[in-house]
Amino acid sequence: MECPKCRFENPHGMKFCGRCGNKLEAVCPRRGFRNPPRFKFCESAAQTSRHPMGTDTDEARVHFKESIDAFEKLKAENHLALAYAGYGPFCKQQGRFEEAMGYLTRALKILDRLGTLIEPDKIRQDLSGLPKG
Repeated sequence: MECPKCRFENPHGMKFCGRCGNKLEAVCPRRGFRNPPRFKFCESAAQTSRHPMGTDTDEARVHFKESIDAFEKLKAENHLALAYAGYGPFCKQQGRFEEAMGYLTRALKILDRLGTLIEPDKIRQDLSGLPKG
């Protein structure tokens, strides 16, 4: 679960952020209701139907982060670059443009160094679509 205060990615089930100590709460994406970290369904008193707490974007973020961590530890540079290249557009989609630029730039640097032919052009195109500044 990502800390809303410092954006540190904490393991599932944590009650407080491992970096800043902020209390972690799952926020319902539909209603804004705060649930304990382990809740998988929103149970706000104002609603009559249950719906899943986790969103596809939450799950995708966790999978990207886990993949990136694993590839970094393994020093699997090509796979790491491709994970960066995938996470960049994901961040852009979430409106996190600076983070997107960082991941895409890291991917491009690795792929250029490895001499990869096609992917760098795709990444340059993604980078050109980001707002400047």
